[in-house]
Amino acid sequence: NLATYVNSASHVDADQFRLFSEELLRRHPYLFSTSYLPRVADNERRDFERSRHEVGFPEFSVNDRSGDDYLAAPRRAQHFPLLFIEPFEPVSVVMIGFDILSEPSLAQAAQTAIDTAQPSAAPPHLIEGRAWGYWLFTAIYAGKTAPATAAERRSAVNGLVALRINGERLLAESMAARPLSARLRMMPA
Repeated sequence: NLATYVNSASHVDADQFRLFSEELLRRHPYLFSTSYLPRVADNERRDFERSRHEVGFPEFSVNDRSGDDYLAAPRRAQHFPLLFIEPFEPVSVVMIGFDILSEPSLAQAAQTAIDTAQPSAAPPHLIEGRAWGYWLFTAIYAGKTAPATAAERRSAVNGLVALRINGERLLAESMAARPLSARLRMMPA
């Protein structure tokens, strides 16, 4: 799984993430995308943005979405900007730098994933104007395993892995693989 890969890597780079994600996307066609979102403390933000500029993304910034526009994010104690996304396509590349903490439903799902050390889904919505789907977040922790308490997890989180799932396609594939059936039994009153 993608979270296991990210947890096992000493450093997550774009090429390794792409290779692992391509296999995952091939095996699970109901996935819109896979993403890696590192935790960036506010006092590290400037250096983080500069490091992205130095590797060929001169316009990179941690940003919030406002309608169809992405604007520089205000200061927060921490950020979870979308750093890598696969597939890396025009429709999704504009999301690079998007801080999921700027959208309450995504922030809540991400915080639940961090606090519980379990995958957590955001409410369904229309994704890229294509189909109904949802984000699913899994937290990545320093030390590779989840700490025992929610407070320790909040302190130790290194980042998030996110899947954007096409709910319509997932349901269709699930039903095709195992058609729904029902059994009705009538009992005397």
